[in-house]
Amino acid sequence: MRSRYRSIERSSEIKFRVIVVVLVVVVVVVVVVVVVVVVVVEIVIVVLAVVIVVVEVVSVAVVVVVVVIVVVVVVVAVVVVVVAAAAAVVVVVVVVEVVVVVLAAIVIVVVVEVGVVVVVVVVVVVVVVVVVVMEV
Repeated sequence: MRSRYRSIERSSEIKFRVIVVVLVVVVVVVVVVVVVVVVVVEIVIVVLAVVIVVVEVVSVAVVVVVVVIVVVVVVVAVVVVVVAAAAAVVVVVVVVEVVVVVLAAIVIVVVVEVGVVVVVVVVVVVVVVVVVVMEV
């Protein structure tokens, strides 16, 4: 009887050890699976973070390009306005110069004609005076 009791006890002990080993293996497998899942999730998070950084860099680059284009357009517009204003000033100056030259020419012509008329009148008066004086 004793041997039978020992045999049952041994069998129970072996069953207990098998259960403990199976439980340890299950726990280890679960822990390994959890660790693998956590590592995969962390890798996915890192990849998503890299994608977000790349998207941010691209969006900043797009904003910089748009700002540069706007600045270039504004600078070109300002240059065009300044050139147009300068051209308008040049046109006004040229017109004023032409008017001044024309008026100066008119004044010169009038002065010369008046001078010629005065000279002719003086000559006629002198001739008349000389003729009158000689007749007397």
